[in-house]
Parts: sequence; structure tokens; C-alpha cells
Amino acid sequence: MEGEDRPTLEQKLAQKEKELELILAIDRICDATADVGEMLSAVVEVVAGSLEADLGLASLVNEETGAVELQAVDDRAGVSGRLGQELVQQMLERATALDGVSSLESLPELREHGLGHLLAAPLAIEDRRLGALLLLRGERAFTAADVDLMRAAVGQADSAVMHARTYERLHRHMRELEVIYQVDRIRDVTVEPHSMLSAIINVVVEELEAGLGLVSLVDEETGAVELKAIDDRVGAFRRLEWAVVQQLMEQATALEGVSFMRSPSELQARGLPHLLAAPLIIGGQRLGALVLLRGEDGFGQADVDLLEAVVSQADSAVVQARTYQRLQQRNRELEAIYQVDRIRDATTDTQELLSSIANMVTSSLGADLCLMSLVGEESGAAELKAIDDRLGVFGRLERDVVQRVVERSAALDQVSLLEEPALKQKGMGHLLAAPLIVGGERLGSLLLLNSHRRFGPADMRLLEAVVSQADSAVVHARTYARLQQRNKELEVIYRVDRVRDSGLDFDSMLNAVLNELCQAIEAEVGFIMLFDRTGQQLELKASTGDNIFAMAEHYHLVEEAAEEALYLGDLVNRPALSAEIHSLICVPLVLREEIIGVFGAINRRGLEGFGQEDERLLLAITSQVDTAIFESLERQRIRSTFSRYVSPKVVDLMLRTDQDFLKADRALLTVLFSDMRGFTSITERTDPDILMSFLNEHLAAMTEVIDRYEGTVDKFVGDEVVALFGAPMPMEDHARRAVCTALEMQQAHQKLMAAWLKAGHEAVPIGIGINTGEMIVGNIGCQRQMDYTAIGDNMNLASRICGVARGGQVLVSQTTYQLICQDVVAHELPLVQVKGKARPVQLYEVVALV
Repeated sequence: MEGEDRPTLEQKLAQKEKELELILAIDRICDATADVGEMLSAVVEVVAGSLEADLGLASLVNEETGAVELQAVDDRAGVSGRLGQELVQQMLERATALDGVSSLESLPELREHGLGHLLAAPLAIEDRRLGALLLLRGERAFTAADVDLMRAAVGQADSAVMHARTYERLHRHMRELEVIYQVDRIRDVTVEPHSMLSAIINVVVEELEAGLGLVSLVDEETGAVELKAIDDRVGAFRRLEWAVVQQLMEQATALEGVSFMRSPSELQARGLPHLLAAPLIIGGQRLGALVLLRGEDGFGQADVDLLEAVVSQADSAVVQARTYQRLQQRNRELEAIYQVDRIRDATTDTQELLSSIANMVTSSLGADLCLMSLVGEESGAAELKAIDDRLGVFGRLERDVVQRVVERSAALDQVSLLEEPALKQKGMGHLLAAPLIVGGERLGSLLLLNSHRRFGPADMRLLEAVVSQADSAVVHARTYARLQQRNKELEVIYRVDRVRDSGLDFDSMLNAVLNELCQAIEAEVGFIMLFDRTGQQLELKASTGDNIFAMAEHYHLVEEAAEEALYLGDLVNRPALSAEIHSLICVPLVLREEIIGVFGAINRRGLEGFGQEDERLLLAITSQVDTAIFESLERQRIRSTFSRYVSPKVVDLMLRTDQDFLKADRALLTVLFSDMRGFTSITERTDPDILMSFLNEHLAAMTEVIDRYEGTVDKFVGDEVVALFGAPMPMEDHARRAVCTALEMQQAHQKLMAAWLKAGHEAVPIGIGINTGEMIVGNIGCQRQMDYTAIGDNMNLASRICGVARGGQVLVSQTTYQLICQDVVAHELPLVQVKGKARPVQLYEVVALV
């Protein structure tokens, strides 16, 4: 530029006009666009055109990194593509470092491409370097006029860059505020967690122009990272392996801030190589993560800033969503509990209850298939009871596989996720199971299956809530069923008992019992077979359907089943015996441990045989048949004989004991004699009616005490009472019971005496004597008169001791005392000579129990 002629006035005016025109052009560009890149491209084009440059370049200094970055190119000679990136970067960095517009020496590499002249100008305001403009020419050098034009252009361009950058920051801030506002509006409008998160990821994907957006949350109880919302604009997600997504979301959740991450190879292969992720954190607690993926254009700092703005609002939205989710989950659990409770109140049928619960659970948890099983009360095996199949897939599943999974479910201790490869092959890869347990007793299980959707912690908690109510509902239904069954059994037993008491002859009674049987278990034919007199051959004694036994073939089938029951000594239930006999059930009749025959029923039609309920009913009726209808005459004689001597309770005990009580035998017993002192004298002074009333009250009171201690009233002889202890029912503590009875008899008689004296009558006390020893006891007498009593020397000694006792005393022999000395307070008396004994006997007065 040295040696140039001084310009004339006209040239100066033309130069100024050119500079003004360039300034105005740049000013128009600034007014037309606020985008820095777009503005610089236009400025470079105008400046390069004005200065007739072959190549124009514009750069900007990155505000955060300080790096010089190429922003715009105006290539009029078509040479930029041949220049290396390093060479261009080197030239721009030199230009940015200048202090003013300068003509630079061309580099050899540039001259090789015909660019021998360089004119550069930094873009700077108040020592703040913004970037640079760089012009390159071929043969013609830049002149002073070109420098002035460049200086004019730069004077306008640097402020334009500053303006554009300020606008760009404001615009970016406005975008951030707009996104924050949108997220805030979503949070205010939407409370349902899934909808809220879906709306937020839709906004973020839209604003950041992402191809795929994912949102995850950390489960509060398990700590597991769970995918909650997806926005897939390019259709890449549906083909991804779940493990890839899970690993990606876990890595994003572990970040400390918004970060660029390496996109998984599976996503890169689907055209999403760029990944930007942000963790959701509040107060150090990790809530989840946002993940965005793009195609060819990578994420920049503006995207990072925008995502940070989103996260600043989204994390509190997540907290709100979590709070709502907890409330929603609790409401779902309460609703499920309420529905189970309502189902339980609506039905007492176990099958209907299970079917209703299965239907409700399938709907509440969005499952494809629900299986409910119960452990058989008698078999102990898990039995499938209810199915709710929304996809119609159950029929394609193998039964042994289903049974195996059902048994695994019933053996669990808590709600659990299961895996079963055989079911996964059938498209049912996701299993959630819960055992039904009450008080340590395993009742069954509830099993849910899904074809696509995985079960999560919320599903597990909801199932726990259902099970907490369902198990008690099952117990309730089972208890009701058992009560219903028991009531039915009792009703049948009552009806059979009425038959027994109806006074029918033997054959009529058998037929009436069979009719009750057929009605109870809905059988067509009932039968009773008894052994003949030889005890070797079964004979049909009664039947409600004689025509079925008319054919020898049918009779033979029934006989075979009866003989099997006799051989096993147990109930036999045989379905599908023949075309005519669809099902048969029978049980041995046992009397006093001796099998006397077979009791059973037959159905000629029907899809199913006799069930467990029928078996229980048959056994209940049989128990009445062999203990009531076939009650032996001997037992009837025992009841009629001993009801005069002992309490009904003792009679019942005797009837339950296989013993011949009427046979006389030797036994160690304790006998009690009681007698009123001076009773004979008052009989002479007392009205007979009063005397009889007096005596009856006394005997009734004494009998009541004897019965209380399960003693046997041997006899009444006038005012004398004789009681036995240890017969007919043996008792180890017969001596103690006799003494306790004696003491209470004295107390009871004292009350009677007080009442008699108060009524103005005479009253006399009683003396009681007790002895223990071997005696002969049994039904003694003749055919005309038989009495149950005891005889022997020890019986006589007890009578003699009673004769020694004064009013109010309880005297016992030395034999009795030795048996009860640890249990009583007693005084030793002087030796006493009694009738029938060569030597004096030692007696003791018992005054109280210890």
C-alpha cells in the first residue's frame, strides 16, 4: 500500500460514499436478523463483495471456552474446500489476535491455491475480543482504501456481533423461561405421575429437537430405577433390549449434573449417536433421570443450559408426582382392600369368592392372566381353583408347567417376582406371585402373568394389600363352608336320630335311614349290607333302588366295592364303575370294634362322582348308624340300670367304655355311710308329711354332692345314705373324692338344719363314716330284683365307723387315711372297738382339706 498516489477529492468522496454504503448495508443486515451465524454470513458476503475478495471468513470467540470458531464463509473462487481445517484455524486465530485492521503476509499453502494477499480485522469492543473478519485475494493486493473499507465494516460489525450475542443470550433465556413455564404449567394441571412425566418429556423432546426422550424414577422402597415415560419420535425404542434401556437409565441417574454421554451402540445403530442426560436430584436424594438422544446434529451448550432449566423445575415436579403417586397407590390399595371386603360380604361360596377376587385383581393390576389356588385341606396339595384369562392363553399352557408354578407360588413367604422359561416361551414372561398365609398356615396362592408389561414395586405393594385381605376372606369362606358342612352333618344326624327314636321296626328303620342318606348326598340309591349269622357272607339288608341290584353284574360290582371297604377298613369312593353305575361310595359299619356290614350310596348318572363333602356326610351318618340305630341291648340295659345310681355324666362315661359293668367283680373301692343322729327320736314327735319333706330334702342334697364327685349312690335306707367311689367307673383318687364328698355333705346338711330350725322344726346332724378296701361289686340279686351294690367286710366296717361318728363328724379308717393324709387336716382318735372286729380299729376325724 506504500507508494500509492494521494487520492483526489473526488476519490475521497467516492471512498466515503463506498464506506457509508457498506456501513448501511451492514446496518440493514443487523436490523434484518438477530441470529449471529446468519448475520455474520451476510456481513462476510457484503464485505467480501465490496472489497472484491476471492474468499471471506468470519470467526467468533466461544464465550465459555475461549476457542476461536469459524462461523461464516464467502467463497467466490471455490477454494475453501481445498484448504485444510488446521490452516483455516491458524489464520483465524492470527486475525483474532490483531490489534486492528492489518494486511498479513500470505502463507505458502495459501499461495499454492492462488491466494497471495490477506486482509484481516479483529472484532473487539473495549479489549473484549469477539472474533475476526479475514479476506483473501489472488494477484491484486489490498489498498489503503480497502483497509479503510474493512475498518468501516468492522466498526459496524463488532457492535452488531455484540448486539446479536446479547439478543441470543436473551433469546436463550426466554426459551429457558418458556420451558420452565411449560413444566410448571404441566405440574399445576396434571397430578397423575405418568401423565405428568409424559407431558414433561414431550416438551423437552420438542424444545431440544431430540429423536428420543426417556424419564426414569428411583423407587422409594426398593431403590430400583424404573422407566416411567417415553417420547419416541423416530421409532427406535420399541426394538431395544430392556437391559440396554435399564443400564442407560441407571448410568444417567448416577450423574452429578447435565452431561454428554456415549450413546449405546444399539441406539447409534438406530441413528441416535448423540446423548444428553440429566439426573433429577433434590437435597442429595436421587429421584431419577432425563435422557435425550439426537441424530446427526449433536447437542450444544444451549441445549445443556435448556436441559438444566428443565431439570430445575422437573425435580420438584417429580417430588410432587411422587407424593401424588404415594396417595394414588394408597388409594388403589385401599380400594382393592374395600373391593375384597365387599366380595367377602357378598358371598360365602369359596369358589365364587375366588373367582371374584381373581377378576378384581386382574383388572386392578392390568394383568393378562390370574390363577388362584388353594391348598386342599385333606390332600395338602396346591389345587387350581379360579382363572381369569383376558387373552385366552390358558388353554395353550401345559398343565404340568402351570401346576409347578402354582406350587412354587404357594411355597413363597412373601409377594415375589418369578421366572418360568416354559411360560416365557408361550409369551407369558412376567410373573408376580403371592402366597396366602394366615397364622402360619398356607392356604394357597395368587399368581399374575403378563405377556409384555413387567410388574413393578407398585404392583407388588398393591398385590400385598389385596392378599392382606384375601387370605382372611378365604379363611372366612372356608370357615363358613365348614360350618355349613357341619350344620348339614348335624341336621342329617338329627334326622337320623329322630328315625331312631320313632319306634319303627328294624327293617323300616333301615329304609328310613337310607332315605335320609340319599337326600343328604343327592344319591339315587342307598344300601346297607350286613354279615349273615355265620359272619362270613355279606347280605343286602336294605336298599332304596332294588332294580339296580336285580342284575347279577351290578350286584357283583357293589359287592366288590363293599368287600374292598371291609378289607381296607375305610371309606371307598369309586367313580365310573360301569355304564349303569356311574359312581359308588361306601364305608364299613363298626360296632364295638367289630365290623358288622357296609353302608353306601350309588349314582347312575352325572358328570362327577361323589366329592369330599359327600364323604364327610356319609361318615357322619354312619357314625350315627353304628352308635345309635345299632346300639346294643346290653348298652341300653347299662343305661337303664345305672341311671338310678350315678349321674348322667358317669353313665355317658360308662357307655363310652368297653366294659361289662353288670358283672360282679372284686375291686378296691372307698365306701361312704351317712346317718342322721337322733332321727328315730324325732320321727315320734314330727308330722309324717313334714318328716317326709325333711327326709327328701336331705337325700336330694346329699345325692347332688355325691354326683358332683362322680360317686355312685348305692342305696338309701331310711335316713341312711350309702355311696361308692371307684365303681362302676374306676377312679384313682376314689378315697379323696369320698372325703371331699363327706365334707361338702356336712356343709350342705348344716344349711338344711338352719332352714329347718328357722321354720320351727327340729333338726339333727349327720355322722359320716368312710372306709377303703377290697369289695365285691356288681349287679347282685335275683331275676325278680337286681341291684348294683357292693358287699364284703370292708363294706361292713364303713357302716360300723359311721355308727361311731357323732353329729357333724367325718371319720375315716386308717386305710383311707393313708391314701389322703397329704390332702387333709385330721385328728387321730383313740382306738375304738367296733362290732365284728376282734381288735380295736384306728380312726381319724377329718376336719378340712389342706
